[in-house]
Amino acid sequence: IVELSPLTIPHQRRYPTRLAVSLSLTFAIMLLWGSAVAIVVQTLALGVAALRQRQPLTEFAFDVARFSLAFVAASWAEGRIGGEPTLGMDINEFGVATVVLVPVVWFLVDNGVIALILTAAGRSFWRRWAGPSQYYYLAATAGLLMLAPVLIVAPTGWAVALLAVPLAL
Repeated sequence: IVELSPLTIPHQRRYPTRLAVSLSLTFAIMLLWGSAVAIVVQTLALGVAALRQRQPLTEFAFDVARFSLAFVAASWAEGRIGGEPTLGMDINEFGVATVVLVPVVWFLVDNGVIALILTAAGRSFWRRWAGPSQYYYLAATAGLLMLAPVLIVAPTGWAVALLAVPLAL
């Protein structure tokens, strides 16, 4: 999975919202093979995007750290639910719990890390992130996380291709 550039959502603020669209594929990897594999894949995807956009090393390191913490927490939550997802699995009570609870844990940890860093950085950084920027980030991230189970439930070549096209654009 290579992320040539993050999805940029422009809005009226000076700082557009940027999202790692590879997250949905990496989240599916985490559900199937664990957090370590997902962290490696996401780090490589973020690294390619950071090099291509000449992103500062500190921003790249922060993104890797927060994604890593979120993947570890989500993997832990998945382990507490029990059972192991497999490609082409049927959705049962385990599948519903995985689809709902594990993304929520990832989401809470990721946004908790962002909030902690913004609090440490000071009030001006909060103003930059809060408002429309935060809304777009939260809504789009939730959507990306919810795509991951589709890749597990319907792993045909066509399903992956249909999902990969919008992610690559």
